[in-house]
Amino acid sequence: MSRLRRCFRAQLGSVLFSTEYRIAQVVGLEHVVPVTGTFKYGSEKIEWSYKNVTEVLMLWLKMKLTGSDEFKCDHLNISTAIDHGKGHSRVTVTFIVRWQMENQEWDEEEYSCTISNARCKRKDKTVIIKKTFALLLNEHLKEL
Repeated sequence: MSRLRRCFRAQLGSVLFSTEYRIAQVVGLEHVVPVTGTFKYGSEKIEWSYKNVTEVLMLWLKMKLTGSDEFKCDHLNISTAIDHGKGHSRVTVTFIVRWQMENQEWDEEEYSCTISNARCKRKDKTVIIKKTFALLLNEHLKEL
C-alpha cells in the first residue's frame, strides 16, 4: 500500500489518501462533513459514518443552480437503499429530478451517493443499523 501511495504521489504531486479538509483546501470543493461513531455489538466494535441527507441534497441543488446548464425541475423524488454485504451496511440516496419539456415529454436526471456506512465483520443485523445511523437518517428524511 505504501508503494502505491508513493506512486500516486509521484504521478499526481499530492497525497491520494487525504482528509476532507485537505481536499477542500487543495481542490476548493464543498462537502458535507460526516458524523462518525462506534457501536459495541457483543465483542465487535462497529465503526460507522453518516452524512446528513438534507445537507447533501442542499449542496447538490446548490451545485446544480450555480452550474452552467439551466436547471429544470418539476418533480423531485428521493430514493434510499440499504445494501448489506461484504462486511458493510451502506445507505445510498438517489435524487431524481423530472421536468416536462416543450414537446410535453418528460426528462429526468439522477444523482446517487453513499451517505452512510457501518463496518460489520459478521452478517448485518437490524439492531446494528438501528444503533448506528438509522435514527439520524430517519430524522433527516422526515425533514424533507
